[in-house]
Amino acid sequence: MEYKLIFFIAFGIAPVIYGDTATNVGTFLDDIAQPPADKTKYDAAVRPKLIQDDPLQVTINLGITAIKEYYEEAAVLELMGFIEMEWTDELITTPLTAAGITAINITLSQDDVYMPIIIMTNSVEDLVRVGHTSTPVVLKPDGSIYYKTNFDFEVYCSVDATYYPFDTHSCVITFLPWQITSEMITLYPSVENATIDLTQYAINPSWNIMSTTSSYVLGLYSKVEYTIKIQRRGAFFTMYFIVPVLLTGVMSILAFMIPYDQARVRYIVTGTLVVTIVLNLVTDEIPKTTSPIPVVVYFLDWQFLTNIMLLSYISSTLHIYHRHGKSKVSGCLSCFVSLLWCFPCRGKTLGDWKPPSGYGILNKRFKLQAASAFVKEVKVKRRRDDDGEDDIEKEKKVPRIKWKTVGSTMDIFYLFLFLFINFCVYLMFMYPWINLAKENLISS
Repeated sequence: MEYKLIFFIAFGIAPVIYGDTATNVGTFLDDIAQPPADKTKYDAAVRPKLIQDDPLQVTINLGITAIKEYYEEAAVLELMGFIEMEWTDELITTPLTAAGITAINITLSQDDVYMPIIIMTNSVEDLVRVGHTSTPVVLKPDGSIYYKTNFDFEVYCSVDATYYPFDTHSCVITFLPWQITSEMITLYPSVENATIDLTQYAINPSWNIMSTTSSYVLGLYSKVEYTIKIQRRGAFFTMYFIVPVLLTGVMSILAFMIPYDQARVRYIVTGTLVVTIVLNLVTDEIPKTTSPIPVVVYFLDWQFLTNIMLLSYISSTLHIYHRHGKSKVSGCLSCFVSLLWCFPCRGKTLGDWKPPSGYGILNKRFKLQAASAFVKEVKVKRRRDDDGEDDIEKEKKVPRIKWKTVGSTMDIFYLFLFLFINFCVYLMFMYPWINLAKENLISS
């Protein structure tokens, strides 16, 4: 029962006195608790400046205790925290001095002292006044008044989902005196270059606070802005989505290594279906924003396009490999295959091979016979018996390039081509993600 009584006295209408004699405090409370018409020493409706032309300086400090929710589609951040304000009441020092109070703090109701009206301008619902009328203020012996109150509100944010799932968002919280110019009240952060107080912050499992800053503007109306920068914790989405898609892309490219008679088209079609299923699974997770479009959307489009191109190229190589009839490989294809196999640079010797009796070696080299087999080719000339000079040139027969050779060669060409292109594309996409992931881990 005693604890309930103490709690009621501390936060009820009646003020609470910490220390000093009851006589001095009673004298002070008798004056400021009187109706405004009967007050002779202090009036809470008067701006507390001895010289009314001077502005009242109010300092403000913002603290965040939790991020309740971030609604990405609406770009709204819901926060919990507290706000501290402090200003000096020059008019209240007279009743303090008259009552002989010099070394105590007194808790008063807001109705007993002058309260500046400070609002938050970028609230989602409406202009929100800072504080609650039931929250008391603390009067210090030097006449300064300290006010601390909790809050739970929603603010608009600037969405930047470019590098989802490691996207960052900036939210600005703006405070200013309501309809009171800078000539009457000036609002400042509690300290210069102040940051948001995070000493009581509870870590959010989905979002990480990267940085906080503050600034103030002295124009017609003074205002203080707090900026909070948050970043998504993207570890789950990376393991759930990015890694499987990367592995699926690599597996699709390996379809060129499957033998022609092992249903390689079915393999690549299955890989395309897998990518499509993964895209459907993560559609609800990706922020539906068009400015800017997340990089991951382009990555998904590229992955799907890669599978379509793989399907078309594999179909074409199958057609070439199984081509029959008497049609010969065209000269352009023969040159292309020869260039891929680097025939001009294959001037390798054949060891100590000796020509038959009556022949001399004219040229020696390797030549492609089938898909990947080379045979030794030797050009020789017969010597004439009368004068020892070469008579006619005889060239050993070498199998011509077949369509199967072209198909197998195109498989190897496309395999390395897609590996190189995908490596470059993956590096382009992954490099910023990796850097942001490092920042996320460091700040965590």
